Amino acid sequence: MLNPLTPAEVVTAIGAAARDAARSEEPGNAFGRASLLSAYSGSRHLAVEIEHFDAERAVFAADVADAVQAAGLPALAPLATRLRGTSAAAPLGDLVCELLDALRADPAPGAATLRGAVQARLAHLADREVELLADAIEAGRG
Repeated sequence: MLNPLTPAEVVTAIGAAARDAARSEEPGNAFGRASLLSAYSGSRHLAVEIEHFDAERAVFAADVADAVQAAGLPALAPLATRLRGTSAAAPLGDLVCELLDALRADPAPGAATLRGAVQARLAHLADREVELLADAIEAGRG
């Protein structure tokens, strides 16, 4: 979803797990098999994320920016502007954290309402990630 690792870092970690399993003195052991299955699972998830999830994060960012603007909290307008058009996981995650921190610190009733709306959108984003992965698995791509 908002993975702090870049795709390159994930691929490196998957490759290291596969390499370690292949170099093991006991290639048929349960730990080596589990490591390879974990690497496979990670690669399948990463493929779905690379292919589909950037667009999902962009929709999420635009929805949250719209919600911030609609909430009528002028101090948060710059955050809405920064959110719009952001889809890279790490910057988007940072902006959402900044927004939620600002909303927690704001005693206005509108801030609490917006915080709930942002949390609901985060839950929907997580659901979409699971749906996309399930669709790929069911289609035989995973």
